[in-house]
Amino acid sequence: SKKALQQEKQAVEKASREIAEKARLLEQSNRYKTEFLANMSHELRTPLNSILILSGLLGENDRENLHQEQLESLGVIHKSGNELLDLIEDILALSQLETGKIKPYFQQHEVRELLRVISEKFKPLAHEKSLEFKCVIDSNVPSFAVMDFQKVKQALVNLLSNAIKFTKEGYIGVDVKYQAEPQQLNIEVRDTGIGIEQAQLATV
Repeated sequence: SKKALQQEKQAVEKASREIAEKARLLEQSNRYKTEFLANMSHELRTPLNSILILSGLLGENDRENLHQEQLESLGVIHKSGNELLDLIEDILALSQLETGKIKPYFQQHEVRELLRVISEKFKPLAHEKSLEFKCVIDSNVPSFAVMDFQKVKQALVNLLSNAIKFTKEGYIGVDVKYQAEPQQLNIEVRDTGIGIEQAQLATV
């Protein structure tokens, strides 16, 4: 009996060591993957920012030497570049999320600028599905608010993308309200689609 217990103890210790080693390797693998995604995201952003700046400058057509078709092409390049930049930011955020290292960067931003960016992206998509796009701001909402602009935008993009996907008729939109106590903005995404199941709300 004593010998059997000793063997069992040794087996448990061996299994514990193997589990610890697998956990170490998994953590190392995740760290390498996260570092790779972060580095790749930064490397991609450098040339992409150049494309956005140059296409924006050319699109201004200061010399008035570009015809309408060329200006429209530059507009498509600029818009596609911004969409790619958003995708890169999502990849970077995902890599940070996996390591629990997401850090908010709070700065003062114009509230209407956030809604302008969102409307510019989703109005055409809603129109394609014959949906109305509503953007409502209460009169007491301040012009500026302190927020992590990029992360708030990402959250709205994700919610609105799903709203468009699962809404067949009616509208999708964003309501912005101001709450005095505690001082905060309440941003709500609304749609006339199937919505989110109650059981999934906590996960979202």
